[in-house]
Amino acid sequence: MKIDRKGFTLIELLAALVILGLLMAIAAPNIMSILNNQKNTIYVEDAKKLATAAAYKVRGTTDSSIVKPSNGRCILMDLSFLDNGDFSDPPQGGAYYSHLSYVVICNVGGTYEYYVQLMECKTVGPPSCNGGTGGTIKTCTVECANHSGDRGVKLVNVTSFDADGAKTKDFIIKSKTDAIKSAGQINGQTGKTLVNIYPSGWDASSNELIYDANDK
Repeated sequence: MKIDRKGFTLIELLAALVILGLLMAIAAPNIMSILNNQKNTIYVEDAKKLATAAAYKVRGTTDSSIVKPSNGRCILMDLSFLDNGDFSDPPQGGAYYSHLSYVVICNVGGTYEYYVQLMECKTVGPPSCNGGTGGTIKTCTVECANHSGDRGVKLVNVTSFDADGAKTKDFIIKSKTDAIKSAGQINGQTGKTLVNIYPSGWDASSNELIYDANDK
């Protein structure tokens, strides 16, 4: 009795593998592009939220410590000064820099302009903590382990987010020097001078991410 053994030949299997390989080679870049676009969208949306939080502070605040900028003057509010509860989940799983993520608010002829910068440290090193005993607040300083893959939105006018091709969302931090995009560059723009920074003691050269460990 003859048994009919049906199956793939070696040549057919190799051909199938070649076809699958070609399909993967074509699809992989598209998949990566989709994932990157999703991350970039999160950066832009978070940057907008940060700008909105700053706008609420400067327009609706009853805090006498905040001095609203007069014509031609600008103030800065960083992430630690604004409510950062909504910014605890960056798209790459790292953490946003506290002092390198900020909003600059400029008064131009009675109209406020908002410039926002938002930067994520992709690889966060182990925290160095102190306090937390005897009624003291536990605080931790976390350093970025390296700058490979750091990403975010460089200092840009929020109106640019609505312009095609002007989202500047692919800004990549390659070194500490590159990461320090001091808001002082606003001073280089005609008719704009940075006069107040919140919180006081803000340091544009800081390369650390500071947070209250009890909130994490």
